[in-house]
Amino acid sequence: FAQTWAVHSRHPARLWRRLGTRRALAVQVMFLGTILQPLLAPMIWVMPFSATMRAALPFGSGIWIWALLPAVEVLTLLTAAVGAERAEKRWLWPWVPTLILYFPLATLAAWKALAELVVAPFFWDKTNHGEDGSEGR
Repeated sequence: FAQTWAVHSRHPARLWRRLGTRRALAVQVMFLGTILQPLLAPMIWVMPFSATMRAALPFGSGIWIWALLPAVEVLTLLTAAVGAERAEKRWLWPWVPTLILYFPLATLAAWKALAELVVAPFFWDKTNHGEDGSEGR
């Protein structure tokens, strides 16, 4: 996503001209949100434990942070379940709780990808397929 965003954002005026304001903004929001969410997640995870954050918030706000984190997790799971329902893919429901594991793993992958983009921008960490000898059968 980061490379795709960077390529499309290389010439912002051209992007705006080709897509129009609404679609160009949608591209920015979609890609930046997809990139920044897993990169910024660790800051959100440590927020309830941060003395600096507690000191910066009005008295009593810390309890809302503790309540907000599990509430957001529940909302995420409900959104995934509703999405599976609307897509008529109820068979995905048992997999919805695994999103709790997916997002931390996505965060690790995003930070790894960012590091690779900085130190080796043309490296593609591609999954090898067909190494079990089954191709051609």
